[in-house]
Amino acid sequence: MEPHRKRQAIYAALCCAAAVGIGHVAQLGSGTPGAAPNTQPAATADAGLVEAHSLLEAVRRTLDPDEQQAISAMPAAVTTDETADAGSTCGRALHTELRPGALVELALAATCDAGRTVTISHGGLTFEEAVGADGTLSVAVPAIAAAAEFTVTFEDSEALTAFVMVPDANHFDRVALQMERAAALSVHALEFGARPGTSGHVSPQDPKAPMRAVRAFGGFLTQLGTPEAQRAEIYSFPSRTTRRDGVVRLHVEAEVTEANCGRSLNAEALQTRKGGGLRRIEVVVDMPGCEAVGETLVLKNILQDLKIAAN
Repeated sequence: MEPHRKRQAIYAALCCAAAVGIGHVAQLGSGTPGAAPNTQPAATADAGLVEAHSLLEAVRRTLDPDEQQAISAMPAAVTTDETADAGSTCGRALHTELRPGALVELALAATCDAGRTVTISHGGLTFEEAVGADGTLSVAVPAIAAAAEFTVTFEDSEALTAFVMVPDANHFDRVALQMERAAALSVHALEFGARPGTSGHVSPQDPKAPMRAVRAFGGFLTQLGTPEAQRAEIYSFPSRTTRRDGVVRLHVEAEVTEANCGRSLNAEALQTRKGGGLRRIEVVVDMPGCEAVGETLVLKNILQDLKIAAN
């Protein structure tokens, strides 16, 4: 089987395994507003998990050793936690779907959490999002690893967790900065000698699209969270597929605002390492006094530049 086709077949089989053992979805409660109470016996879910485990193991035996290691953290199936009373209309459900650029779209349905804040965690990243007035939330998150786990935690401390295989995640270098409220920090990448403000400058003002990376033209920036909440920015570069040699210069900019002037800002930088794992750096930025409101600090020693070799 050709490598590309083999990868597709592997992912399809994994998705089927998850579907057998409750579907590629994590749920709390009824899941569908107004749905009738679930009358299936508990043994049905157990049987589905057993069948899903058998199918997943069969797929794993067909993989190369490196591929087997990549999915070693993947459970047999996504589990279901039923906590709502029978007949409740306050079900919560989390669905996932792959997107270009090794992104995973999280689609949350939580009827009774409209307008509330949820905390999303993945691969060391943590950020906050607000559920819409219709009780739904959709956000695309860059996968930090091929075997990816996403957790959505609600204000009442209940949580939903989804496990997803993202084979193309290993094609990217990811550089993330997560920060506290009102930090006003931002990630900037100058690709292959680009000057600020030119087409090779990736920034919150010009984040580029994921398809730019899919076509191996360059990187893109993903902004997660809302300004008044804990948020994160992730720069992604297709280091395993690019056809260029050179360096991507990375820096952080800090805007002095009335909300952060004269304060110390806390943040954390994360960078994927070649061969796996994350490099984590605690960041403290001492902001100037409020007479400097409107100015921007350029911090060049927080993030590690990317040295790129053509493939």
